[in-house]
Formats: sequence, C-alpha cells, structure tokens
Amino acid sequence: MGTRATYEFRDELRGNQTFYIHFDGYPEGAATYFRKLLRAGKRGSLAARFFRANSVAEFTPGCESHGDTDYHYMVEIAPRGLTLTAYHIKRNWETGDAAYNNIWRGSIEDFVAKFYDEDELCDQLEIA
Repeated sequence: MGTRATYEFRDELRGNQTFYIHFDGYPEGAATYFRKLLRAGKRGSLAARFFRANSVAEFTPGCESHGDTDYHYMVEIAPRGLTLTAYHIKRNWETGDAAYNNIWRGSIEDFVAKFYDEDELCDQLEIA
C-alpha cells in the first residue's frame, strides 16, 4: 500500500537523520519497521540500525521534503531517555497546509506491542 511516511531520529549527541519509506507508513506497517530496528542488534546509532534493518528506507533531508506523506515518526534520543512520537498528517491540497495530529507518544517497544500484527504483516513484508 502506498502510505508514505518519514522516520526522523533526533539525537542530541550524534545529530539528526531522517528516512523516507514509500509504502506501509500507517502505524501497523511502521511497527514492523521499528520491530526490525529492535531486532537489529546494538551496533551503531539508532538511526544507523534503522537504516540497516530496513532496506526500503531512503535518506531524505527532512519530513518537509515530501509533500505527500501521510505519517511522520519522530524518535527523540537524549541522555534522559528515548521517546517515539507519531503524527498522522492531514493535508489541505488546495491551500497546501498540513496539520500534524499526534497519534502516539511513548516508547518504541510499546508502539510495536500495540500496532505490530504478525499474522497480517509477516508474509507481506517477508519477516519472521
């Protein structure tokens, strides 16, 4: 499904990195991408592990670089902890305005636990 999304990693120590994935950006699909991240080991930054774990991820300058995304996921990495915030983007195609509606704020693990559906997504995304 062509549900586009961006995945931004804001890291106070290592700098920021954003990725674009052209499909399966709805929460259940994003949970699959984040699940792959969690299973990718501990070597490298969180952004690097996300990129290595998801071969469909592309580097992008930022979420504003794609005017047709439906979702934006922001992972904030700080010495005090890690937080995932998910936004569903509602666009007004006539005016060009976009409203970012917060649909999640919490841990990556809790996001995956809530939205990952192994029965529905395993075959589709070729993971086990």
